[in-house]
Amino acid sequence: MKNKRLQLLQSFIGKPFSGSPSPFAKWLNGTVIAVDENSVEFQFEYNSIVISSTPQKSL
Repeated sequence: MKNKRLQLLQSFIGKPFSGSPSPFAKWLNGTVIAVDENSVEFQFEYNSIVISSTPQKSL
């Protein structure tokens, strides 16, 4: 019999993992990359917003 938790985690490979009860983990929105009996590997994207203001020249 296969481990049902392992099967569940494996079903998320290549997808964002929404199964965590942790609000922080949900906020990170990691994608499952690999799963085996001993580990789960996630990938996280980092997006930054750069806001710059350049002075407008008056006419």
